[in-house]
Amino acid sequence: MIKREKRVQHWANFIWKRPGEVYGKGNFKIFNDIKPNDIKQGHCGNCYFLSCLSSMAENPKRIKDMFLFDHVNEAGCYPFKVWIDGEPREVVVDD
Repeated sequence: MIKREKRVQHWANFIWKRPGEVYGKGNFKIFNDIKPNDIKQGHCGNCYFLSCLSSMAENPKRIKDMFLFDHVNEAGCYPFKVWIDGEPREVVVDD
């Protein structure tokens, strides 16, 4: 239980910002230069997923083809296609 309380306390101090607030309005792109080494492992424990993305990034078009559009929008919502249990699905993430 102590670990959970520390984790909650740690996350409670985070401030969520949109890319425009971090990089400045107009300085955010969906794609710039896609490389396998762009993938960085965080604390989520999802290395299996990240290694797949890194492998796909060997051919940047594979990553670009996942996204349904390639420009920044005011809503900050970005739909992309993934395959779950062999079926294509659209997933929307926000910035």
